[in-house]
Amino acid sequence: MKRHAGFTLIELLVVIAIIAILAAILFPVFARAREKARQTSCLSNLKQLALAEQMYQQDYDEVTGTYITSAPAGTTTDYTWIDLLLPYTNNTQIFQCASSDNGYRSGGVGHLGSYGANITDSGRTGLTGQTYLYCHRKVATINNPSQAILFADSNGTHYVRWVTGTNVTNNLNEIGGGIHNGGVNLAYFDGHAKWQSLSALKSPTAADVQWRDLP
Repeated sequence: MKRHAGFTLIELLVVIAIIAILAAILFPVFARAREKARQTSCLSNLKQLALAEQMYQQDYDEVTGTYITSAPAGTTTDYTWIDLLLPYTNNTQIFQCASSDNGYRSGGVGHLGSYGANITDSGRTGLTGQTYLYCHRKVATINNPSQAILFADSNGTHYVRWVTGTNVTNNLNEIGGGIHNGGVNLAYFDGHAKWQSLSALKSPTAADVQWRDLP
């Protein structure tokens, strides 16, 4: 009679151990690859939002949008920059990052999403008498359009900012904390978008240019 060969218990355990080791090596790689794909999709969103902002500026005499409008008399809900740019995107999904739990939704101040507008106090007076960087500002008054942050991943609020005069680790409290492989995606006033590490965003030496747009 023929005997059927089979695995011994030791051989089976060795195979299982090898599979477990390979899984431990490959799963983090797959997770990083998936996050990299989400990061790329998010970067595309911000690029399109920056372009929508530029179209808005062309329609409004080269004046930027604003992180929030003032509610008209008799109403209780303001409009956020998301509401202002929606007619130029006609796509609510563009306001949601795949890595964020905060999608396009109604909030107490108009609509919210995964991204925030830069409302850092620039120390300069804009057209409305406010010093917030993204608040109905003349495009010609922007000193560093290729370096000044316009939009960024946020923690669900409709704005992000550098808080001057506080400990660096407490700054950027509204920004998405390293949501994309230890960093966040950003859009700039000149229309381009890129990823930047969280440590670079917290650097005090870069705050004046990229957050406050000072000369």
